[in-house]
Parts: sequence; C-alpha cells; structure tokens
Amino acid sequence: MSLPAFATPIPAPQRPLPPSALLRSDPCDDPQYLVLAVELARLATQWRARWPGLRLSLPQSGTWPLESWPDALGEALDALLEGALARHPQAALELSLSSARGELRLDLQGYDPQARAWLPEALPPARRLASWQGGHLLWRARDGGWKVRLELPLSPARR
Repeated sequence: MSLPAFATPIPAPQRPLPPSALLRSDPCDDPQYLVLAVELARLATQWRARWPGLRLSLPQSGTWPLESWPDALGEALDALLEGALARHPQAALELSLSSARGELRLDLQGYDPQARAWLPEALPPARRLASWQGGHLLWRARDGGWKVRLELPLSPARR
C-alpha cells in the first residue's frame, strides 16, 4: 500500500525583518553598556542623513553611562523624531540629558501646536524601553510646545 504524495509549498523568500520589527517583544539579549554621549552622536549622524533639514541640539558634554539596548534606544528616539518631523520637516528640536536620583533623564522637546494628534502614536517604542529597564516615560503637549522625558536607571557604577 502506498500513501499519496502531498505537495508542500515552498515559501517565497522574504526580506529580513528590520531591527524595529524585532523589538516589538522583549529583547532576547543582555543590555550593553553604552556611553550615551557617543551613542547619541552615532544616532545623530544617521538622523541628519535621513532628515537633512533636522535642526537638533544635542548635549555638548557628559558621558551618562547607561546599560541599555542600542536598537531599542534608537527605535524609541527614531519614532519620536519621525512623528515630529512628519508634520514639520524643518522643526528645531532639543535633546537634553541630566541625571538625578540614580536615573538618567533624556528629554526631547519641540514646538508643534498639533502635537497632541501625533505624539501618542510615537510613544510605544519609548514606553517599551522604559518598561524593559524599569524606568518611566512622561510626556506633555500644551501651549504649542511638547516634551517627552524618558527616565532610565543609570548603570550601577554611577548610581
């Protein structure tokens, strides 16, 4: 007795997933030790190539050591910048860093009277990063201005 043969379709080759798609779930590797000033300079180079009209003020000094996932941090900031720049490609944005009570404060702010319309949609990657690291995400949009604060624990050596 013979069994009938079944044809098994071969799936079409798929493009590899972008890093942001891989970050929709918990990270599968350990966080890396980042010197945030260096990481932000690297990201800023990518942002300026992607958005040539971007006017972004970055901190000029400080190291702010952070244990984090570079891709997740980049995705969080990319989503916020993309939301802001989709409506105002020439927007002037300010990214600032500070630390208090063992936490790094990363603030991104700009001016857009319509920020309440796009800001909530741009927050999920930053919210996931804050959740993974035991941090906090705060935001506000009022009087034409908007601000997002991501609070993340500093690396243990700096607490």
